[in-house]
Amino acid sequence: MPAYIRLSIVSVAALLFCFTPISSHAWHPLNDTGIQFCGGAFSSNNNPCTGHEPQGQDAHYGRDAAARTGTLTKVGAGEAGFDFTKISNSGHALPATAQLGSGPGDWACTRDNVTGIMWEVKVNNPTHARHKDHRYTWFFSNSPDGNLGSQGLDGCNNTLEGLRCNTENYKDRVNAASLCGYTDWRVPSIKELESITHLETFSPTIDTTYFPNTSIMYYWSSSPNADNNRYAWVLYFKVGSSYMYGLRGSAERVLLARGGHPVEASTQAGHCMNNIPPSNPDSIYTVSNNGNTVTDIRTGLMWKTCPEGQTWTGRTCSGSYNTFTWIGALAHAESHVFANHRDWRLPNVKELRSLVDECRAYPSINETFFPNSLSQSYWTSSPSADNSLKSKVVVFIFGQPHGNSSRSEYNLAWLVRGGQTGPSGHTLIVNSIGASSVPITGNPSSYGGTTNYNKSNIPNSTQIALTAPTTSGNANFTSWTGCNTTNAANRTCTVIMNANKTVTANYEERQANLPGVMLLLLDD
Repeated sequence: MPAYIRLSIVSVAALLFCFTPISSHAWHPLNDTGIQFCGGAFSSNNNPCTGHEPQGQDAHYGRDAAARTGTLTKVGAGEAGFDFTKISNSGHALPATAQLGSGPGDWACTRDNVTGIMWEVKVNNPTHARHKDHRYTWFFSNSPDGNLGSQGLDGCNNTLEGLRCNTENYKDRVNAASLCGYTDWRVPSIKELESITHLETFSPTIDTTYFPNTSIMYYWSSSPNADNNRYAWVLYFKVGSSYMYGLRGSAERVLLARGGHPVEASTQAGHCMNNIPPSNPDSIYTVSNNGNTVTDIRTGLMWKTCPEGQTWTGRTCSGSYNTFTWIGALAHAESHVFANHRDWRLPNVKELRSLVDECRAYPSINETFFPNSLSQSYWTSSPSADNSLKSKVVVFIFGQPHGNSSRSEYNLAWLVRGGQTGPSGHTLIVNSIGASSVPITGNPSSYGGTTNYNKSNIPNSTQIALTAPTTSGNANFTSWTGCNTTNAANRTCTVIMNANKTVTANYEERQANLPGVMLLLLDD
């Protein structure tokens, strides 16, 4: 059987990885938005950032800012701050020039080197199961809110082998084919789907070099609508916004994912609705500064507990909130000093969306840590690529992002700091391709582990040596990628931590030794 359609044997540990509750020490970096232009005070969007525009905008911070100035180090490539690697049908890293195809060495998946998530890549072939225009109803046999969705109709050009066209059947079909060597493909959560949106572009809002054949239409997520179980969250790739009113019986597209750090916890939180697991459980937050700040330990973002204008009483947020124009909110954040920190800023749209807990509404946030929160519109630092003179807001009634708020309108502000390079220092992500749960030896030893794993809070300029075993299961080691230097003979990867880094140990399946065959030649 060809390697690219083999069924992988995945260890129990690897399967549990996808459903384990969030570790109190896990570091899950957010992708940046892709926005590298600035919005002027009185001019339209898409202006170069020259230093004369209002300060504190999306383009002034994060990976996109580093990419714009040429100071961002990447494992692979991609537009703006995005960092992608093409992956073959057999599960190996490929050069950026690789082309889509059905052979074992052809491109079929894309790995996000920031989040660690691997994505399927659609093809333009109506007879192929992964055709770009096949559509499916939302169906999950383990849906937590009791509405499993719709079984769907026959169709998909019979690419599901007679099964009905729904998300679960499609996911099972891709797993049976062991796409890119893996059998743990899933329908992504809405925040995972949002992570690859490139908001400097539109129609579609994605890096099409690494995600060709992406439609501008709606794509399903696995996230149910907490307010009404007839619906689920979808992402509209024309403008890069997510919506919670995808009717489960409607036929939409789906883009499968695997790996990374699924954010949904496996236990129920008291603040959730309809038995939906929280995306932001209590365990991810820590409180500091006498309750005035809350830190998300997954993203490293420190938030003020209360919106601007309100104050923390020791029990709740109290007082009258302030509202600002977009320019006013940026200026207020840039000059703000609070809890001995001077680096407060207005969050970008992905950062503010990270506060949203899709398991609830009115407001859509964990009120244990953000009590008395207001179900209103909050400014982000992200100008809109598709709406001149407008910027993005997040509406906390349901947590939907919205891209058409005029900059002269008055909205609330929720300030943030940190999250650019990790909680403290840098993060190392160690993956493997072609083999699962590979034991990696580290020097220093504390940086070893079993793939896929990450180590955070690594001091700047730390040098780490990682050694992979010769074999793992039925696969042989072939190479390391993402390292500063490698030693093929010793299977060693050396990495210098001057930024967040992702390295990958690559393996290739051993060919089975066939027993000798004796041919008997019989004379007539």
